[in-house]
Amino acid sequence: MKHYREIDYINVYKKNWHKALIVIIIVFLIGLGITLVTPFKYSAESSVLIIQKSSFSIDAYSATKSEEKIGKKLSQVISSSYFLDKVLSENLSIDRTYFGSDERDRRKVWDKTVDAYVPTGYSKLNFTIYHTDSNQALIISRTVAEVLINEEDDLIGIGDIDLKLLDSPLVSQYPQQPNIALNLAVSLFVGVILSFAYVILTYRPDRDHDKFSQDQEPELVSYNNVPETESVEEEMGDTPDVPELDLDDVEEISEEEQEIEEMNEPELPTDNDSQKTTKKDYPKFEEEDKFIGMG
Repeated sequence: MKHYREIDYINVYKKNWHKALIVIIIVFLIGLGITLVTPFKYSAESSVLIIQKSSFSIDAYSATKSEEKIGKKLSQVISSSYFLDKVLSENLSIDRTYFGSDERDRRKVWDKTVDAYVPTGYSKLNFTIYHTDSNQALIISRTVAEVLINEEDDLIGIGDIDLKLLDSPLVSQYPQQPNIALNLAVSLFVGVILSFAYVILTYRPDRDHDKFSQDQEPELVSYNNVPETESVEEEMGDTPDVPELDLDDVEEISEEEQEIEEMNEPELPTDNDSQKTTKKDYPKFEEEDKFIGMG
C-alpha cells in the first residue's frame, strides 16, 4: 500500500518565519498608522431613568419590559437628525461647524458622536457623547439629557411616562476613541493570520524543500527538481542529434565482414577426406584362391 506524505504547514511556517515576520510588521504598522491618523475623541457618559406611572396596575416584570421598549425607542430617536436639530436649537454654545453644513455629513458626524443603548433588564437609557473637545462633549451630553426630559411627550407619545436624570454627564480624562490597545491587538492578530496565509500560498515543494524528521514516511513521488512548466519533450529537445544510418549500407558492410571472416578461417578436413586417409589396401584374391585350404 502506498503512503503519501502530507505537508506539515506548521513546520513550513516555522522555517519561513522571516517572511511571516515581515508580513506581521507591515500589517502592524498599517494598523498603527490608521490609529494615529484617526482623531482622538473624549467621551461624556450620562443616563436617564424611565418611569411608567401606571406600573402599579401591572406586575413588575411587565413594567420593566415596557420601560425597556420605550428606552430602545428613545435610543433610535436620539440618533436621528430631528433630535440633532432639537439639541442645536436648545444650546447655542454647541459648535455647529463640527457637524458641517451638508445634511449627509451632519447625519454621519452625529451618528458617530452619540451612542445610546438600553441595558438588558434595566429601565434606563444610557448615552455617550464622543467629541474631539472634552468641553463640547460635556455640553452636548447635558443638552441631550435636557431635550429628553423636556420633550418626553413629543418624543414618546405616551402621557404616563416620566424621564428623570439618573447620572449627570461624566467626562473622561483621556481620549476614548480610538482604542489604541484594541486596534494594535487586532492588527497583530490579523498580521499573524495574513502571514500564515502568505507563507502557505507561496510555498512550493520543488523550490523550498521541507526537511522532515526520520519518523515520518518518505514521499514516494519525486519531482527530481524538474520545474512544473517544463515537459519531457522539451528536455528531449536538448539532446544532441544522432546521425541516421542507411539500412542498405549496413547490409553491404555486414556481407563484406562475413566474407573476410570466412577467408581467414583455416580449412578443416571433411569426413570424406578422413575416410580416404584411413582406408587400407588389401590384396585381391582370385576366384580360384577362395577354395585353397578347404578340403
